[in-house]
Amino acid sequence: MLDFSKIYNSIGDKFPSRFHEKLELKLRYAGVEANTLTWLGARVLLVILFSLIGFLGYITLLDRTGYGIGIAISILLLILFGGLVYINIYFMLVNRTTKVERVLPDFLMLIVSNLHAGMTPYAAFVQAARPEFGPLYSEVKEAAARVGGKRSLDAALLALSDRFDSEIFRKTVNLFLKGIKAGGQLAKLLTANAEEIRRIQDLRAELISTTKTYTVFLAFIVIIVMPFLLSVGVNFLNTFVSIKSQIGTPEPGTQTVPIFSGEISITPQQMRDIAMIALGVTCLLAAMFMGIVRAGKAIYGLKYYPLLVVASIISFFITQEIVGKIITVG
Repeated sequence: MLDFSKIYNSIGDKFPSRFHEKLELKLRYAGVEANTLTWLGARVLLVILFSLIGFLGYITLLDRTGYGIGIAISILLLILFGGLVYINIYFMLVNRTTKVERVLPDFLMLIVSNLHAGMTPYAAFVQAARPEFGPLYSEVKEAAARVGGKRSLDAALLALSDRFDSEIFRKTVNLFLKGIKAGGQLAKLLTANAEEIRRIQDLRAELISTTKTYTVFLAFIVIIVMPFLLSVGVNFLNTFVSIKSQIGTPEPGTQTVPIFSGEISITPQQMRDIAMIALGVTCLLAAMFMGIVRAGKAIYGLKYYPLLVVASIISFFITQEIVGKIITVG
């Protein structure tokens, strides 16, 4: 029987060790419990398979001699699906981090309640985890199991802090450990920390709410304004070509309107293709800008790109039909 895991491992092992380390870190932050080489090899094989399907589909169904274009399509699919795999991991990582930071103040306040009830700091930490806390619950229980397996509390909690890509969570765990060692007012320390985290979250929410107007305005431009202007340009060129064809080529010595003299170097179809490319590129830039405004990272905005580009293209064709009916040549 064919062992696919060995095939996946052999493929994943072809990448540099530094790449393996970075990928292992990303997978850990995203909560993916899988062997790094196996995971990488499976995704690489899948991406190559889609790339080959694109190449074979083009030369089989569209152009049997177009190997150059087929290879170009194959490379584009390779980049596209490879990017989708990375983006998927990135969004899993961001969503996991967001969930942990959202419930962290409640988690800290439960620890404080347990401390007031007379529990030891370790027991208060473990018992504060609730199933509704999602990934934080499972990771705390895993850390508790490590301590039960004779691993030191410091090592287990530090390993817990490395399970999430959250600087706030790391600092909270370090503060908890320092509070235990110092033997001070741990409950007051954790309460102040929870209040500070809530204040930071409120400031983030206020910032997002303030910048939401800019996001809506930008979406209005790329979905309504830009498609309208491009459709006007395409229809103007169509009208121009139609009038020029009706006038025909003037005879020598006859008078004609200067604007209709000369040759047109671009066709309406080429203009329409340029409009599609312009919409695609502009929507990509707009989506990246939205990601910067909402999360501070351009890649976070890529999730808005499919919606923006589909809406702008539909708006372009609708406005082109409307403008085409208004501007007609008899």
